[in-house]
Amino acid sequence: MLIPPKPWSAPNIGGYLSNQSLIMRVRGSTMQINQLFAQHRQGKLSQVCTLSCSFLASLTRTLASAKAHVMGSAQAHALQAWSVARAGMNMPKS
Repeated sequence: MLIPPKPWSAPNIGGYLSNQSLIMRVRGSTMQINQLFAQHRQGKLSQVCTLSCSFLASLTRTLASAKAHVMGSAQAHALQAWSVARAGMNMPKS
């Protein structure tokens, strides 16, 4: 089961719990990290935090839908393969 992301409340608090990260990729740049937190303190990231959370939530729904489609398709193919194999072996239906 996929778990919806935690809403972003700070540059380093939010998103998926199993993969802690910043809201923005900084590649280790101290200057970028400092600016990110400075912008957060000034309240300039609230819209970004909201949109990021909305995107992650929609991604969760998309992945769940894709998983259901793949599993349904795999099950249908497995049942079809079993039917063909059973017919070839002259096995009675149970």
